[in-house]
Amino acid sequence: MLYGSSYLPNHLYRSSLDGTVSEDLGQHSIARGQAYSATTIDNKVYLASYPQARLSVYDPGRPIKFGTEASDNPRDLGRFDKVGYRPNALIASADGKLWMGSGPDYGLIGGTLAWYDPATEESNSHRAIVPDMSPTSLLWLDDLKQVLVGLSIEVGTGAEVQRFDAGWALWDPVADELAWWGDLGVEDMADVTSLAPAGEGLVYALIGRGDHLLTAGAPPIGPRLALIDPEKRELVSIAWLPEEFGALSWHGHHSLRVAPNGDVYGATAYAIFRIIPGTCEVERIWQVDEPEPRLGVWMTSLSPNSIDLVGPIVGNEMFFATGWRLRAITLPKVD
Repeated sequence: MLYGSSYLPNHLYRSSLDGTVSEDLGQHSIARGQAYSATTIDNKVYLASYPQARLSVYDPGRPIKFGTEASDNPRDLGRFDKVGYRPNALIASADGKLWMGSGPDYGLIGGTLAWYDPATEESNSHRAIVPDMSPTSLLWLDDLKQVLVGLSIEVGTGAEVQRFDAGWALWDPVADELAWWGDLGVEDMADVTSLAPAGEGLVYALIGRGDHLLTAGAPPIGPRLALIDPEKRELVSIAWLPEEFGALSWHGHHSLRVAPNGDVYGATAYAIFRIIPGTCEVERIWQVDEPEPRLGVWMTSLSPNSIDLVGPIVGNEMFFATGWRLRAITLPKVD
């Protein structure tokens, strides 16, 4: 089953892969906005929602009764600090913990990196692990036993950005502290909005700048694809995404996805592409046949056919949402 949320109101829904079953499971969080990110542990679905970066959990094997108590399902687990507001990323690490990266509350600068242990219900939160920045993407690195953090210059709505260059960070989960951060020498380093394993210890990163940062005072920068080596802390290669398939209109967050064969796919607001393995070259798989809107408009003003959310790749199908519609595209066979 595919799980996700609506927004305003923030309801949990699920759908079968073929679309024959589609269910509204009702409220899953006190946060009434929408789920920004989600992951699974032990067959349970965890969702991180705006506002207040609240975490909730749903067990498909138990009856539905929403609340905040241990017996409730879905259950609102609360928030981990008073700063995190837009939970851009949620992942699980090998030790069974959940890691959440959030942008800050309205008017504030510096978001939070928080962890939660479902087994013990212990948690901890760290604000602005790099000054004036917020985590916007996360990836567990099994070889290094560390969390790779994609950083953003995101500030809370109403505040002005304090810097124009973002970067990457490595977080040590044992010491629970920052191990390293840097921009790997990338000029005009925009936000690291999505991360995906590229094999052999390398990582693909989509870096770009969303409309919400333009309104906060940041200059526009088109999206680029980078291939990095986190262990050596080196940039392997980097390239701009082609403008001709809508690179200037993009959602950015969670838009890189790994296929069963290890290939990495991604999306802008109007196109789905495949990355040529080991390179930063891309090939277009599909594109909406509509004119691209000008840079700087909010995503809500795009057409109903623009890609708002990129879901998982299951088998040879990549799932995504355009407005109110859940859609899938069959990926081509690759030799």
